[in-house]
This record gives sequence, structure tokens and C-alpha cells, in this order.
Amino acid sequence: MGFFRTFLVRSSSALAPQFDSDALLREATAKKAEGNINDAIELLRKFWSAEPFGSSGYGVEAYLKLPMYLQHAGRRDDAWHALDLLMRNFRLTTVKENEQVLPMLQSKIYDKMRLFWQREGEPLAAVKYGVLCHLQWLLGLHRQRRKEEFRGCARRETIEDVIEPLLRKAQKPHLKARLCDLTTIEVCRLPVLDVDALAAAIDQLLLKEQ
Repeated sequence: MGFFRTFLVRSSSALAPQFDSDALLREATAKKAEGNINDAIELLRKFWSAEPFGSSGYGVEAYLKLPMYLQHAGRRDDAWHALDLLMRNFRLTTVKENEQVLPMLQSKIYDKMRLFWQREGEPLAAVKYGVLCHLQWLLGLHRQRRKEEFRGCARRETIEDVIEPLLRKAQKPHLKARLCDLTTIEVCRLPVLDVDALAAAIDQLLLKEQ
């Protein structure tokens, strides 16, 4: 938490004129390639400060570099706090006219959360984020009225294809039918999606089998 307290309390508007954001991203990638992960993290920290979430012209992928670099550097807590902060801030700051694409952005963040826990050697924790990733993508398709794509992604077979590898990594393949049933129920409720309730239900299902 200390890492984020040191820079998120600053005024991003005051910092913005000092930096060329495109250059910050390029230099961060170059520093990581050189093996200088700490300098890369500092450059991405400056990018986050210069470009407020959801109000810049940058996609969520640009912001996702920081938590992934932090994890690469072994700074697990900072990395997770960055992912959580990104999720909460994109949800709050994305303007109303972008509600159709917001679930897609959240889907990408959930996918990195899934990857985070898998890289940490905790695949059980990754399962719910993989499911939430798929459901947010479906919600985005629904809001955008992309009916054919929605039907394809909402099929039971597609849901099984998402869930099976998650459970296999977590060594819980026997939960496939129950988790698919739970997910299918949520798909039928779209466009209503209670993320917190679903996450709790998935946790309950997985922890019951511990």
C-alpha cells in the first residue's frame, strides 16, 4: 500500500504537463526489455499519474502494464492493489456514454487478475476471475447488441471451454458441472449482473470443496 500512497495522493493534473505519455510507455517497455524493471515501474507510475483513469485517450491495456511489471518485480501486494484500484476507478470514471464498452474493459482487468493468481501459484483463487472475465465480456456484447457473438459466447459448450481449464489448473475438475450451472444462471439474468454476489457464490462453491 505504501507504494500507492506515495503517488496517488498527488494531483494528476499538476503532473500531466511534465510528461510525454507515449514516451513514458515506450521507455518503460524498453527498460523492462533491458532488465531494468524498477526504472520501468517508475516510468509507468508517472504515466498513471499523468493520465487519469477512464478520462484519457489510452486503453486499459496501457494501465495494466504497471501491475504486471510490479508482479514481475516480486511486489505482489503492490501489484494486486494496482489491479484493484484500476478496476474501481475505471468503473467510477468511465463516462455514461461509454457504458457499452465498460464491461469489455472490466473483462480485460479480470483476465489479468486471473493471470495474477495463476502466476502466484494459486490457481484456485484465479477461477472466479476467469468466470467474471467471461461474464463481463458477455455483458458488453449484450449492451452492444452483438447478438450473434453473444449467442456463441453464451452457449453451454463455450462456458465449459472457459471453466474447464480453470478448474483443471486448480485441481478441481469435478466442480465443472456445478460451476457451469452457476455461470449459466447468471448468463440468463443478463444484463443484470451482481458481481459481488456471484464472486461470493463461486468462493462458497470452491471453498466447500477444500
